[in-house]
Parts: sequence; structure tokens; C-alpha cells
Amino acid sequence: MGVEALIGNSLLRLSLPLAALAASTACTAKAEGPPVAEIDATLDRIYGHYAREDDPVADWETSVFTAANRKLISDWQDHIGDELTGLNDYGWFCECQDWDAKAFRAERRSIRDLGKGRVEVGVRVSIGWDAVRNQRLVLVREDGQWMVEDLFTRSEPGGIRKSLHRELAEKFSN
Repeated sequence: MGVEALIGNSLLRLSLPLAALAASTACTAKAEGPPVAEIDATLDRIYGHYAREDDPVADWETSVFTAANRKLISDWQDHIGDELTGLNDYGWFCECQDWDAKAFRAERRSIRDLGKGRVEVGVRVSIGWDAVRNQRLVLVREDGQWMVEDLFTRSEPGGIRKSLHRELAEKFSN
């Protein structure tokens, strides 16, 4: 066997493990991105009730928020009592009081990995009657599920958390 054949066989033996390593690294890198199917299932939990005509649950009463937000919302509800405020007179995730359940759609437009179990999701919400809203949610991984850490909308450009804190600082006549 000539020197050229030995070099060729050695290169072939080296290249196969390197190719396998490169392929496994590419698969691992892809797997580390945001889990799109889980995010989409979370969006269905968040927005799905708008497509059902018989679901009267207020957005702040759903279980899609982080534990810290559920505590903040509970404090807010205790604080406002029966008062009608800027936050409890519309649906947070549709930015509306009325919607067409048959036409309602929430479409994921983007996912950005923020690291450490946090993602930012862009959503286009169509409530019917050609009314469309663009929203941004920050989701965080908590107890094995993606939960809403904050919601940024045209109505709440600083985020729902900031608005809840603002209303907690206001005086109400409960």
C-alpha cells in the first residue's frame, strides 16, 4: 500500500467521527432553542377561551400567570374591591370587551429566546370585525410549564405588571 493510500484511509477514518460529532452538535444546538410546540400549546391555553362562546372567565382569573403574578393579581383584586378600573373593564389578551368567537384568532408571529427559561413571543390577535392587535408576551418556565410573566399591548405598553402596580398605588373607595 502506498503512502497516498495510507494518508487517504487515515483521513477517512478521522473524517467519519468528525462528521458524526458535527451532526450531533447541530442537533443539540437546534434542540436548545425555544420549544415551539410547547409555546404554541401555551398560547392555546392563553387565547383559546376566546374562541369558545360559553367561557365567561376573566383573563386575570385564568391559571396562565406565574405564581408571582397570581399573587400580584390577588392583591390587586383585594385592593380594588368592586371598583371598575382601567384594568378590569376589558379582556387583557384580546384588548376588548366584545369579540367574535367564530372569527377569533391568535397567531404566533415570533419567538425570541431570552435565556434562562424565558422567551418573548409576538402574537397577532384578530378579534373579528377586521380588528387586529399586536402583542408581546414574556413567558417563563415555572413548574414545568410556560407561564405569563408579562404582557405588553397597545393598551398596556409598559406591561400588565407595571399597570397592576400602578393600580395598587391608587386609592379606591372599597
